[in-house]
Amino acid sequence: MIRIALLALAVLLVSPARAQSPSPLPDEAGVRARPSLDALRHHQPRQAAVEQRERERFGRDETQKRGRQSEVDRLYDEVLKRSAPAKGP
Repeated sequence: MIRIALLALAVLLVSPARAQSPSPLPDEAGVRARPSLDALRHHQPRQAAVEQRERERFGRDETQKRGRQSEVDRLYDEVLKRSAPAKGP
């Protein structure tokens, strides 16, 4: 009987300790530091930022080649759209 009481007491003492989740360390002011909303949002990079990174990574010549190729691709798509047969009766 005493063993059951000791076991129940041990379970009761351990359970609340496990139920509490560890909290993050407070910052200097004693308030928990929360990430800013801007840090939580995902922002797509602007075209200028993408081009800047491409210039840094591939060099200016490669970036100009890619620009010319994308212009050719755009013209090709435009020609295909205009030459497609009209749908309808």
